Amino acid sequence: MTPRRFIFELAGSGTASADGPDWVHLLPAGASTLRDGRKCIRSNPEAVIAQFDGDSGDLPVDYEHQADKPEGRPNGLVPAAGWIKELAARADGLWGRVEWTATAARMIAAKEYRCLSPSFLIEKASTEVQKLCGAGLVHHPALELTALASQETAMKPATKPTTAPATPVGDAQDEAT
Repeated sequence: MTPRRFIFELAGSGTASADGPDWVHLLPAGASTLRDGRKCIRSNPEAVIAQFDGDSGDLPVDYEHQADKPEGRPNGLVPAAGWIKELAARADGLWGRVEWTATAARMIAAKEYRCLSPSFLIEKASTEVQKLCGAGLVHHPALELTALASQETAMKPATKPTTAPATPVGDAQDEAT
């Protein structure tokens, strides 16, 4: 399995509480295509939730995927921005309840960070999501998702979305983080 990262906006309409959003959109439902052409499928959210529940631990949310990249942690410290405490399947995808640190909540409210990029394991041949590993606060969204501030308003994609069915991604395009 190959770990993958996808990016989603936390507060698309510009509103966030002082404590940060309680629930964040982690993965869209069904097949998805990123702006760079990579693909993933989330067809069995119950399996991802069962894996999370079976691990009996919170998943970290860090800054800029420092935990996923050795070069991102030169002094060995990777501060948490928050902890994913619970997962839930909704019609539009997989959501996670996050307990934010005071620093991250302040940064989200100040719009210093507006996007979340989940990190998960994907089965290479089918591109099916197998396990959520955590997430990172980042700056650039990669998919069109529902904004947390208005659950009825979707983000505008920066590029025209691809409607082709999901297909396996070659080794040269896989991230090895």
